[in-house]
Amino acid sequence: MQPLIGLSCAADLERERNFLAKAYWQAVVAAGGIPCLLPPLEEKSQVKKLLSKMNGLILTGGPDIHPHYFKDEPLPKIGTVDLERDRFELNCLEFALEKGMPVLAICRGIQVLNVALGGNLYQDINTQVSDSLEHFQTAPDWTPWHRVSFSPNSLFARLYNSEDLIVNSFHHQSIKRLAPDLIAAGWSNDGIIEAVESEKYPFVFGVQWHPERMWRKDAKYLKEFKLLVEWAGEFSI
Repeated sequence: MQPLIGLSCAADLERERNFLAKAYWQAVVAAGGIPCLLPPLEEKSQVKKLLSKMNGLILTGGPDIHPHYFKDEPLPKIGTVDLERDRFELNCLEFALEKGMPVLAICRGIQVLNVALGGNLYQDINTQVSDSLEHFQTAPDWTPWHRVSFSPNSLFARLYNSEDLIVNSFHHQSIKRLAPDLIAAGWSNDGIIEAVESEKYPFVFGVQWHPERMWRKDAKYLKEFKLLVEWAGEFSI
């Protein structure tokens, strides 16, 4: 059977609606899964019931995480935050990690994953990291923008059969202090962590770029989704 993949949604706070860019669920379909859009439920019991129907989870891109969750104060360049989404995704991760569910964390998602496991974030790379690259590209979203170098024995080096990859980039926050249970597996040339994996949670991985925006132009960027769907096909609660 095709595995069910839950995807967290973005929010239009003014119009009180939730939505997801088509590129995410189309990538899941192309990888062989069935996408399920997850509403930001408030009650933990409801979150558990919802996720218990899923075989895998994707945390998608979106706004900044409230610095409250990593014990920091808001700095001047903090962007829009969504506390409802923060709480929901952190609750999703708590359940998914407890159950060993496969998780792919994309852009904001890799940051939520790091915070959930005890790490913290740069609230704004340009003002907090000296000599940083431009991480919010001015080219079309499918365009390769900067290089990521992978650890030789990492999941990503094996996945791409290469120790580097040119990726797109649309973020101004990033991992600062890496969570204890995560392993940094890829970096941009300015030292920003761009990919993570975990020994403790072997079916959990995260990327700072947006592969869902790139795979139609180059099929290799579907690899993360294919791997998640493969793992999810073998997972059930």
